[in-house]
This record gives sequence, C-alpha cells and structure tokens, in this order.
Amino acid sequence: MALSELLRLRKAAELLGEGITERTLRAEIHAGQLQFVKLGGKYFTTEKHLADMVEAATTGCHAPTPTPSQTPPPTSPSRPPSRLRHSRRIERDQHWCRR
Repeated sequence: MALSELLRLRKAAELLGEGITERTLRAEIHAGQLQFVKLGGKYFTTEKHLADMVEAATTGCHAPTPTPSQTPPPTSPSRPPSRLRHSRRIERDQHWCRR
C-alpha cells in the first residue's frame, strides 16, 4: 500500500456520499467491517478497503452466526443487561439480512 493511497476517514466518507460520516466509518472499523491504518492517532483507509466493505454489505448477509456459547438464554427479568444488548444485536443483524 502506497502512502498516496491512504485517505483520512473524513475524505473517505465524502467519497461514499451523503449519509456516510467519519463517525459511521469509525463504527465500521470497530465492527471489523473496514480495514484501516492508524498513524499518529489518526485513522486512514484506502479506496480498495472502502470498496471491499461496500461489496461485503451488498452481496448478502454476513452477520455472524452465534455459536451455542454465544446464544443468550431465554429472556428473563434477572438477565444481565449485556446479554440483552447481545440479543438485540443478533435480532438487528437478522433484520438487516431480511431486507
């Protein structure tokens, strides 16, 4: 990867169009959907990495299938909040797969 290929996240967001912000791309980085380089505390990516992210999002559902150890138990009032969030994330990912 050449240094000339690196794009700051703000510039990368502009390339993707309206509705995509630097914050959106940071969320994709933290979700593991966008490859990046971090130099001097700043995030950079490339057009190829952006294209890979968009292609993965448009070619079908890539939501992780929970393994039995990740599958939350049935909902009960005593469940810890973290498991509720995990369950909602799985439901959200399944919702996006049906679109």
